[in-house]
Amino acid sequence: MGSLNPFAKPKTPAPVVVPPPTAVTDDTQANRDLEAERKRRAAASGSTNNIQSSLVGAVTDLQSSSKKSTLLGG
Repeated sequence: MGSLNPFAKPKTPAPVVVPPPTAVTDDTQANRDLEAERKRRAAASGSTNNIQSSLVGAVTDLQSSSKKSTLLGG
C-alpha cells in the first residue's frame, strides 16, 4: 500500500501556457459584412425605433366581428 501523508500540502498544477491570439490579416467580404452587422447592432442597441409591438394590428372588442366563445364555458 502507498503511504499518504494527510498533513502534506497538495501540489499546485503547472500553469498552462496560452498562445497569443492570431491576428486576422485577410479582409474578405464575409469579414467586412460581419463587422458592418456588429456596428449596426451596436448602434441600434439603445434605439427604440427598431422595436415592433405585437399589438400593431390589434382591434378593440367592439370592432371585432366574432362572438363570445362558449366552448370553454366562457
